[in-house]
Amino acid sequence: MAAPRHRQPGRYAAGEALRVAGARLDYDADRPDEGLFLVAADESETAVEQVFTNEPAQLAFLMPADASGPYAVLIRRRHPRGHGPLLEGKLSEPIVTA
Repeated sequence: MAAPRHRQPGRYAAGEALRVAGARLDYDADRPDEGLFLVAADESETAVEQVFTNEPAQLAFLMPADASGPYAVLIRRRHPRGHGPLLEGKLSEPIVTA
């Protein structure tokens, strides 16, 4: 994720668009246990509802308008054919809302 020059890397504003690039990121949005989640320090999870790109190599989404504090970004998905266990991946660094 690239941050604007005027801001520290990893710091984003509530309501700001973010992009995650990688591999095997897409998930089935029709399954409630799959998706993109923000995990707070107290381990509470918030499903990200405004995802506008859900592709194998990229996810793009809006930070919730009421987001505050540091969050881990968690992606849950199954094998592309929908079989097998639920898989999880987490960004290596947390994101912080400014």
